[in-house]
Amino acid sequence: MQQKLETHDLTDQQLDEGYWLVTHWTKIQREVTIAIGVLAAIFFIFTITRVVFLYALQADSSEKFVNDLKISLAATQSFPQPELGLGSVIAIPSGASRFDAIVDATNSSDDWRASAQVIFTVNGVDQPTDEVLLFPGDTVPAVLVGGVGGTAQKVTARVGDTDWRRLTASEIALLKERKNISIKDVSFSTHPETGISTSRFTVVNASITSLWEVGLRVILLSAGRSVGVNRATIEKLDTGQERTVEIRWFASLPPVDDIRVVPQVDFLDPRAVRETPSPIQRL
Repeated sequence: MQQKLETHDLTDQQLDEGYWLVTHWTKIQREVTIAIGVLAAIFFIFTITRVVFLYALQADSSEKFVNDLKISLAATQSFPQPELGLGSVIAIPSGASRFDAIVDATNSSDDWRASAQVIFTVNGVDQPTDEVLLFPGDTVPAVLVGGVGGTAQKVTARVGDTDWRRLTASEIALLKERKNISIKDVSFSTHPETGISTSRFTVVNASITSLWEVGLRVILLSAGRSVGVNRATIEKLDTGQERTVEIRWFASLPPVDDIRVVPQVDFLDPRAVRETPSPIQRL
């Protein structure tokens, strides 16, 4: 019996393409496998090369960092931090078992700034500390007001925690522009009836910077000897401004012929600088 062939809708071209695909399928699989292997090898070689390159680059950076660190350490050893010098302590009796004390701290460096605690002791007992700020070449009195001690007072002082920072050339130039506060019109008088004394002086801000607050160390002198000490503060001292300060002294004092006033303000601290409105009005 003769079988009937199934009919289909394929064209002769589609039949030829299907026949080619069937006869070449094994070859196609082999070539695709080879191509995938080649791509995997290229990716592997790229990954290995990248890792080696990054490792070498990181090794160079690490070596550079170590060398820079060694240079910095060598520079620090070449330029050691200076030491803060203290003068002789002056104790001034201010009442029953009480006294004031003064000691000069000196920063003899050319480009280091120091913020230091000065600790006073009386008969071996520590008193409240006083913090002083010294720019290069400064001599600033550390003071103790109202210290407590016995009749036989042995007062000493030592330097406590100190923060040293080396100034850059631009900071030193800026410091020269800002650090220009002077004292004038110094006077001292004692009321003949009450015995209360009054010291007066004028603080002049001749710098280019307005300041939020200026601390003052005030020391009375009699024939070059310190006979009284106090603190004062001026707020909002604008550039070019003059401010008169008056302090009353209730203790009995010898004749005072001079007053030493030392400002204390961090001219390089942006928080200490007060922005003032410009005199130029814009329309």
